[in-house]
Amino acid sequence: MSSKAQNDDKTDSGQVSAAEVTGGLKLRWVLYLLVGISIAFQFARICQVRSRKGDVPFFSANDRSRWCTIAALAVTGSYEIDDLLFVERDGKQRKTSWYSIDLVRHRGKDGKLHYYSSKPPLLPTMYAGVYWMLRQCTGLTLSNDTFVVARIILVLVNLIPLAAFWIFWVRYFCSGDREDGGWSALVLTSFLAFGTFLSTFVSTLNNHLPAAIAVGLSVCCLHRILVEKDTRLRWYALAGLCTSFGAANELPALGWVVAVAAMLFIHNPLKTVLGYLPALLPVLLGFFGLNYLAHDE
Repeated sequence: MSSKAQNDDKTDSGQVSAAEVTGGLKLRWVLYLLVGISIAFQFARICQVRSRKGDVPFFSANDRSRWCTIAALAVTGSYEIDDLLFVERDGKQRKTSWYSIDLVRHRGKDGKLHYYSSKPPLLPTMYAGVYWMLRQCTGLTLSNDTFVVARIILVLVNLIPLAAFWIFWVRYFCSGDREDGGWSALVLTSFLAFGTFLSTFVSTLNNHLPAAIAVGLSVCCLHRILVEKDTRLRWYALAGLCTSFGAANELPALGWVVAVAAMLFIHNPLKTVLGYLPALLPVLLGFFGLNYLAHDE
């Protein structure tokens, strides 16, 4: 081959490479734009959230039950929600804006009967920590500034994690060899941002959204280990944390915990025992420990 032909080949190769890079950058910004539009839309929904009567930013008994726990924990450090449900503790006159049917009643540490949320306390306890910090920093309270505080908390615990989840997957779709699949990345990003019920749950406190995010991240860990052959122990540990947190918030995901354990054990028994299984314990202890703290059983 002549030197001119070789130079032409190098030039052509360089032009193709530059075109690929430019195309990859354009694709990434298109995907970010899709995610940005969805984030803006969900933020607007949170800013308009209110009950059917318009007196509180809560949608259902399910929603109110968790808000009661959050408000009680941050103020009194107790899981008792009597004062939030009733005007007086006699249980006769309900606060209709806060009252929930998702509750249980049993004797507390003082030997008297009290009402408690029937929702598992792990997630509301985490959210109560967010509310406590917000109270300390701003002085805003759920009792006096209900709409402002509730909307800020929804942004902090729902929208920001979901937005980070979407951006994480966009970066994942556009990294390495996956960047060549422009159409697949576009379809998958569109599906994540507009085609699931995850965005529906952004405007209310719920267990489905954190569970789905946790399970989604565990899928990424599996891909790292099984497909990309990245067998560093941290991916096993992260998979354990994600699958256990998913199961703590969504009981059917318990089957996913077992399925991931089986796949990882077949792939690398030692690292599964050293990384994945111990990472299940923090969520397991938190789930049952907080349940005992709240209900003494």
